[in-house]
Amino acid sequence: MRFSASLTLLFTLLIVPPAIPAAAEPIDGIAAIINGEAIPVSELERRTRELASATPAAEAPPSREVVRDLMVERRLQLQRAAALGINAGPADVDRAMTDLMASNNIRTLSQLEDALATEGRTLADLRGEITDQVTLMRLIQREVTSRVRITEHAMAEYYRAHPEEFSQPGQVRLRQIIFTTTRATPEAKATLQGLAAQARAQLTGRESFLAAEAQLRDTRGVITGEAGLFQQSELLPAISDALAGLELAGITQPVELPGGVGLFLVDEMTGTAPLSFDQVADRVRERLSETLTEKRLEAWIGELKRDAFIEIRTLPERNPAS
Repeated sequence: MRFSASLTLLFTLLIVPPAIPAAAEPIDGIAAIINGEAIPVSELERRTRELASATPAAEAPPSREVVRDLMVERRLQLQRAAALGINAGPADVDRAMTDLMASNNIRTLSQLEDALATEGRTLADLRGEITDQVTLMRLIQREVTSRVRITEHAMAEYYRAHPEEFSQPGQVRLRQIIFTTTRATPEAKATLQGLAAQARAQLTGRESFLAAEAQLRDTRGVITGEAGLFQQSELLPAISDALAGLELAGITQPVELPGGVGLFLVDEMTGTAPLSFDQVADRVRERLSETLTEKRLEAWIGELKRDAFIEIRTLPERNPAS
């Protein structure tokens, strides 16, 4: 199930385990108070570092403020679970630990203990983390997921309102003339650009492109012929950009590629075609369920916040070493 970035991060917060506080590490302040329960700044700092280390390199890590808000939401949910008597039993935790070991190719508890020790954690810490995760999953199932209702009418409305999600993507068949080189130097690249530009100046349509292919077919370092049938999403960005606005039999300007420069002919193209409701009914149900569940989850968290006493403290200046 897919959720918005903020809600995905909330679930990530449940998965990334907290580090064990060192005995000598002081609690240097309070980040927030939720119904009388405090979140120490030191815990916030650890969670922020852990989430930053789990964030893909291409993405910006969450700020302390974002992590604090998510920790507040998590604490509210745990309090709600306690109030409703929702918890994870030992058997549930054992099953989850067995699944975790299997997915990480860990065969014995001794191996698991050794792996946890490298992170400064123990089996008791892991069981506590899994207990919270299973508890919150049960809570959300009861309070959110079980209250989402999908009707045939709602599915039909969603299908009509989102035609772009339920269409057969358009395709394009390309032919190619690619000038290649094994030398990754500015001079070699400039030479290829010149060759491609000269060839492009002589191309006026499909027949001239095919004639150029035939002429260059046996030339060393030149690749010619049919490139294949592609959906837009399958093309390299540089090729996709070069094809923008071209119609059937259109020819691109020279396209810089890894290891070469190419020219491409649009030899065939098909537009998007809508799929019938019956063909995509399962997908419609899934997408609608995701949308409604996300809305319900956001509203439910808002209700928890509205009914709670929450005090957000000003965070201290961050230590440059942290």
